[in-house]
Amino acid sequence: MLFALIPLLLACHGGNKIDTADLPVVGDTVSFYGDRPQNLLVISVDTYRRDNLVRYGGEPGNTTFLDGLADDSFVLDSHTVGSNWTKGGVACAVNGMYSYQWGLIPRLADQDPGPPRPTLSSMLAVYGYDTMLVTSNGWLLDAGLDGGYAYTEQPDNNRATSIAEAGISALTQRQASSESPWMLHLHFIEPHAAYNPPDEYLDALDDLPPDPWGLADREEHYNLLNDWPDMSDEDRDLLKELLWARYKGDVHWIDDELSQIWNDLDDRGLLDNTLVLFWTDHGEQFFEHDKQTHVWGLHPEENAGIAFFWARNIVRGSWTEPTNHIDLAPTVLTALGLDLPSAWTGQPVGTADPDRPIIAESWSRAGPRMSVTVSDHKLIYDWDGDKSYYDIVADPTEMDNIYDAKDPNLISMWDDLMPVVDRWVELVGSSAGDPVNPGP
Repeated sequence: MLFALIPLLLACHGGNKIDTADLPVVGDTVSFYGDRPQNLLVISVDTYRRDNLVRYGGEPGNTTFLDGLADDSFVLDSHTVGSNWTKGGVACAVNGMYSYQWGLIPRLADQDPGPPRPTLSSMLAVYGYDTMLVTSNGWLLDAGLDGGYAYTEQPDNNRATSIAEAGISALTQRQASSESPWMLHLHFIEPHAAYNPPDEYLDALDDLPPDPWGLADREEHYNLLNDWPDMSDEDRDLLKELLWARYKGDVHWIDDELSQIWNDLDDRGLLDNTLVLFWTDHGEQFFEHDKQTHVWGLHPEENAGIAFFWARNIVRGSWTEPTNHIDLAPTVLTALGLDLPSAWTGQPVGTADPDRPIIAESWSRAGPRMSVTVSDHKLIYDWDGDKSYYDIVADPTEMDNIYDAKDPNLISMWDDLMPVVDRWVELVGSSAGDPVNPGP
């Protein structure tokens, strides 16, 4: 079995350990000792690469809090996001289906909320939950991604602790006169270009040459992408070192911020009787595929995700078969013992065919692109006609394009991807141009 449970005493995070020896287990793949938790806390973090965490190859000591929290959780260890930027990634997480399935392709331009559909928050509202969203990223209040929340807020101060304080304040005020269960979603924008944590998190810069580009300035940071093709190898190496030093400092900072927020939640008793879902909305590229930041490609540096579930009485463990953000909302409702809407195409963890097609899609800075992953292989199609194909076991960083139009496995994967291409054509029309030579 790929499903490995670790029935140990819980947990060093969130208060005292619980003696689980005589408690029955309830639930399926995400399960609990004793009763199911009643409330839901969603913590989502922006622009956070999967390989920050030690369990995925990260640097020990830089993500101490999240490493420990994941160890005390039920973790989805082969998880991807349905896109490569915030609006697309969040849409999959809150809608329980891919964007092409519910009828609106997220893009940078403003747009209407799209057709009605059940969301995680709207479904919880049906079951009597008070639902709240506090975010530091305005994309979560755009294109209908705030649908179903009874309360939304984007504070002027977007520091993580300020977001948490605003969310806790809203929760405590609304719960003061209510005994209803609650859902609170906190979205934090750190780490994000231009990677500007407090100076004490930038010690690594002391061992590097001075920054000749002004990377602390967001506009200068983004403009450097245009200079990359003409840079010398020496300048490229320095730029990457400086960017990584700043990014890792930002990651360390948000880890310390999350630890402080967690302790505050625990001190207030808000972690009691609460299921916590942690996820990332996308990753970040550092020229692995000749670009930097995100909304470029659908390779793992941008598309791999982190997702795990915590509760004081959760049965810790991991699931190593493929999962996607569209599975998060169905898994939450199932863990809480609630019914799922028939419209959702995501599946509760543990119920999906391990060889089902996993889709990603993005109207990116490089134009429309989409991918399908089935088992050990991944096919990426760009609207301009570029195609790539990878053995993701032999080549997990997707550097060796082995596209062969005669490969029968690749041809079968096009059968999975063509419905996505066709639906995109219906949804975006001529605004994205016509797809060039889709198919093998």
